[in-house]
Amino acid sequence: MGSLKNALWEIRCAVHQAWLSIWHSFFILEEGKFLADRTNVVLLYGFNGLPGGLVPIKEKLESLGYNVLIPNLGRGTKRIDAFARSLRIFLRKKEAPLIYWNDCTLEKLGSNLVFLGYSMGGLVALELLRKYPEYRSARVIALGTPLRGTNFAYLSSVFFSASQDLISGSDFLKGMHEYLIENLPDLYQVRARYDEIAPRSSTALPEFPAYIVFSVAGHAALLYIDKETLQYVLSKP
Repeated sequence: MGSLKNALWEIRCAVHQAWLSIWHSFFILEEGKFLADRTNVVLLYGFNGLPGGLVPIKEKLESLGYNVLIPNLGRGTKRIDAFARSLRIFLRKKEAPLIYWNDCTLEKLGSNLVFLGYSMGGLVALELLRKYPEYRSARVIALGTPLRGTNFAYLSSVFFSASQDLISGSDFLKGMHEYLIENLPDLYQVRARYDEIAPRSSTALPEFPAYIVFSVAGHAALLYIDKETLQYVLSKP
């Protein structure tokens, strides 16, 4: 019964995510600016995603007092380095008011700048840090991110270029692992106790701290973790 209940909940979460993505695609979610006196969390969606799917986490983080931005980087099917370039353009645009009003850059925010990337979004954040050193003081929280690749990428690699980066052993992942081991960025892994898309074998890098959300089973269900868990994850040193 437990497995059936988990499967039904995962289906419900996935359907709700699809509805949120469509509904909120009519709104501009990236309004706002970075704040110098508050922790700024940049939410990044995953493969084949849209910004609207991150609304449940956005609302919880805002209720906890975080400043939250969701960049619209286009449909989540491009190569990961293309998403990283789009993310940098977004950051430079949003950084201008921070520099003007507070004489402070995103680089100087340090721990007050957090990238919370869901699924492939975690790799987009890490690619940003790898390609653009000015953001390397930021923290990355990888939420269900297939850091070692995922078998599901084989199914869609013919149709979507992003999937080619997500195949285990891809040139992209090899280069990323080399960067991670050599530079040891501030990376924190978060994963569900069960994840059909990104199981432990796909997400676990022993060189970096990790947290298992035992109350969550399923990849889509990770987007519905409770406020207490989000607060705990973001407050980890």
